[in-house]
Amino acid sequence: MGVRRKLGSNYLQCWHCLTAHRTDSVWIRDYGPTLYLDRGKPKLFQYAYYDRRPRDDDQPRSFADWADLPLTDSGLYMEGGNLLSNGEVCITSDAVLSFNFPYTNNVERKRKLLVKALRKYGCAETIVLESLEDEATGHVDIWLAFASRTTLIAGVFREDQHAANAAIMGRNLDLLRSRFQIVPIPMPDPVQKRDRLVMRTYANMLFLNDVVLVPTYDGHEAQGVIDAVQAATGKRVVTFHGENIIKEKGTIHCLSKTIPRV
Repeated sequence: MGVRRKLGSNYLQCWHCLTAHRTDSVWIRDYGPTLYLDRGKPKLFQYAYYDRRPRDDDQPRSFADWADLPLTDSGLYMEGGNLLSNGEVCITSDAVLSFNFPYTNNVERKRKLLVKALRKYGCAETIVLESLEDEATGHVDIWLAFASRTTLIAGVFREDQHAANAAIMGRNLDLLRSRFQIVPIPMPDPVQKRDRLVMRTYANMLFLNDVVLVPTYDGHEAQGVIDAVQAATGKRVVTFHGENIIKEKGTIHCLSKTIPRV
């Protein structure tokens, strides 16, 4: 695979590289288990996933058994791409609210219930952002990434690219600036795929040891993005061609799940 070749020795420094469970889809970021610390002890939790993808839904149990870690079912209907965390503050979007807490239509109550539920899994604070328009997943990892505990890399639309999303991102970033340093990077132009827009993005990046994997796209010069990411993270940036996979509504962050060594 091209990404593996570019990683070189960094690929070999993975804690373990294995595939031991057949799945229904490639989007392990969404259905894979998430690590958290409970009184200093590592544990895993999983989300409620799609009934039509039973092997995906079984993957967290398979990994937990292999890793010999306890697994908790959060009962939350959400996907891992819609939860970013620096180990204390968690960020998600309001897309998750419509799938949970059906006994109330009060959006503010839903938000408070979500904050309470995620507190069990290490989210001392949860920030709920507005979802983007014309973006199929509603996930925050389409346009945000933690560069460090205090810094966020944020994809930003120009108004002439997508006026509604430029405004949404502006409101979201106003909220985030109270807690984090923001490093803005451009969003590539969206492309049309049949009857929908595809949101191409550099921010759906993957941090792996001492490198950051960043997708690039046809017709867009990415050197400014590479420089910004390298300066924000202090890591070497490795790029790969993301034009084909993004048409399936995700790229390298969506295709991977990293479990920190604890």
